Amino acid sequence: MIKPLIGLIFSIAVTSSFADPGLINGKPVGDLFRGVGTFNGGCTITKVGSKQFITAAHCVSSGLNTLRLTFKDHRGTVNVQSLIIHPSWLKDCVQSHCDGTEVGSSRMTPGRSDVAFINVREETALIPVINVRFSPLPYGTEVAMVGAGCTRGVEPGGASRMRYATTQTISPEYLVHEHSLYRKIAEITGQSNWVTPGYGESSSNASLCPGDSGGPMLTKSSKGDWEICGIAADYTFDGPYQDGNITVTNLHTRLDVESYHNVGDWIRDVWVDLN
Repeated sequence: MIKPLIGLIFSIAVTSSFADPGLINGKPVGDLFRGVGTFNGGCTITKVGSKQFITAAHCVSSGLNTLRLTFKDHRGTVNVQSLIIHPSWLKDCVQSHCDGTEVGSSRMTPGRSDVAFINVREETALIPVINVRFSPLPYGTEVAMVGAGCTRGVEPGGASRMRYATTQTISPEYLVHEHSLYRKIAEITGQSNWVTPGYGESSSNASLCPGDSGGPMLTKSSKGDWEICGIAADYTFDGPYQDGNITVTNLHTRLDVESYHNVGDWIRDVWVDLN
């Protein structure tokens, strides 16, 4: 039985004996997921259109003008034409006086959607597009997490090689436990985020870490193609918040039309406005 516990994806300080860089307990991506990379030396990002990218809202701020992209087949800087942060995130930042870059689970408005859509001016033809999945997933669906966060365990301090891990979605009821900052809002959190089990529950699982923020959760379409269905936003610890613990669950912002804020239709509306 999973006993998930909460933490922040971008500001934890944890030491560990893990030697593998990137996603904890992940595998090198090789030629997989070439549409996933990093930007500005920090968060993970996914290309979802000819000039469109998607990441976590806490990875960006309103003054973002350029993206220094690092993908398997492309490295270089592109200029940002428009940055659209989900309105629920902006509203929460106004209420809590943040600058738009914090995860801040302790400040979290229930149902806040940690997602940002970025339109750039230049073509990046060598980076393949990964389509967005707008339909919801049943619990138990096989998914993949991709990110390039850690160099040692959950210790922050630098993006590394891109890695991935396959896992499955689980019920948000696992967020109800001692120490969890989500325990009183587990249901609405599950309407806003996909939950997956982490390394702290079993050494066969993988855990997100700093730098994986903004990275995709992917699932296969009926044709066998990988589609992005979530954005790495937060996770839970196996002990008190920021107390040197390994993560036990991972949280990805849902992108489907049945999510709390109907993020799927929001993405479609953004696309219409850009075109």
